[in-house]
Amino acid sequence: TGNVAISDDGYEEVTLLAGGFVGQNDGTIRDSYARGNVTVTSSGGGLYNYINAGGFVGLIGENGVVARSYSTGRINTAIAEGPLVAIGGFAGDSYGPAAPSNVWDVTTSGRTSSAVGVGRTTAQLQNTLGFISFASPRGWEFTGDGAVWSPGEAGRRRGDKPAGIR
Repeated sequence: TGNVAISDDGYEEVTLLAGGFVGQNDGTIRDSYARGNVTVTSSGGGLYNYINAGGFVGLIGENGVVARSYSTGRINTAIAEGPLVAIGGFAGDSYGPAAPSNVWDVTTSGRTSSAVGVGRTTAQLQNTLGFISFASPRGWEFTGDGAVWSPGEAGRRRGDKPAGIR
């Protein structure tokens, strides 16, 4: 995944939705990841700017579902303060259902809170057995016919996603 950068270019009353995977989700996303950095710059007065940014998704809409996904990128912000700003490690804001099966790296993201998901350190995410113990009860599939993630030191998701996040 690549880096994302978004700016209001000095305009007021704008909406900025930025995420490493998607800016806004109103559908279903499962078993996905975002590793790129997210940079949001706003100088348009801030008071009426609506800004949501997260390592994976900026805003999860009321019909949006995100499950068994992770983000590891840094969230960089240069934002004029205002009441309509939400920045999170995994998601900036969410109107959808709770999403405890998602995870973000609090070390690399620089964020300790998120609208949804569970924050873990880089060391916790890279510990294969610890990650499997953490993720299995949250619906991540590591064995059997429904397996999406493959455990092991060089563990990869079918299609190159790691089990112990690297």
